Amino acid sequence: LNYLHIILLLLSSFFVADVPTFKGGKVALENFINENMKYPDFSKSNCIEGKIFVKFQLDEQGNVVNPQVEQGLGIDLDDEAIRLIKLT
Repeated sequence: LNYLHIILLLLSSFFVADVPTFKGGKVALENFINENMKYPDFSKSNCIEGKIFVKFQLDEQGNVVNPQVEQGLGIDLDDEAIRLIKLT
């Protein structure tokens, strides 16, 4: 069983893909969001805020493909989250 475990670990190391990251890391991503986010008028005037989870794929060049709100608020903030993801 230990040999099988070691073999599986070795094999899995050949299939690990590089995890895509934003150029400059987390701080650069936070700065990008802060500089580019346009808080929608409706949500701003009604003091609405929350977390929006967006799923997307990247093509071979690193472009965002098929972004979709997975869990959102169902209002203009969802559209803004999609817009920001497309900008990255």
